[in-house]
Amino acid sequence: MEIEAKPPTLDEFASMARKKFGFLSEYGFAEVPQPAVQYQNPFEVHYERKGWRIVVEGLSWGFCAGILIISPDGRKAGFGHIVPEEYWKEHRDGLGRGQLGDIRYEAVTLKEFGMEFLAGDGSIMDELCRRTEDYIDRDRQYWRKRDMDRAITNAADSFRSGDWPKVIRLLEEHEEDLPRAQAAKLTFARKKING
Repeated sequence: MEIEAKPPTLDEFASMARKKFGFLSEYGFAEVPQPAVQYQNPFEVHYERKGWRIVVEGLSWGFCAGILIISPDGRKAGFGHIVPEEYWKEHRDGLGRGQLGDIRYEAVTLKEFGMEFLAGDGSIMDELCRRTEDYIDRDRQYWRKRDMDRAITNAADSFRSGDWPKVIRLLEEHEEDLPRAQAAKLTFARKKING
């Protein structure tokens, strides 16, 4: 098997998606054109059955791929959120690196964890949506904490140099989440500015 070290072309992406997800026709899904939207990702292959849509989508500028499930009522959720992390560790190796390897892996996961869905049971959607929201919340918390940690580090330098306006500007955006010591620094900087 060729190991991909670079993003595939659009033709390579679509060809691999069609090859690995061709089995969807056995469950009544047919490839359909992408809907027309303003900012369309060209690296998508869509399959539809009775208003349900499975989208094989290229992500991260050609370095990963995933499966998006869209329900007839328009809800969207990443199928990968239902796959246990251990499964990835045990089954991802040997499928090739990068986006084409991810397409191979995503087809395996859909066969392993999506058979009831493929057979017509849409009840998985509520759980997929819940897990997708949980993932988004964790991701937001991660970035919020990372930004706060950077602000605290930068504010420490400004605090030492007595640049009180900069301390305030850096810390007040995170005021609700600041540790006690950092909140005290913010209060001190405000007192210095206000006399």
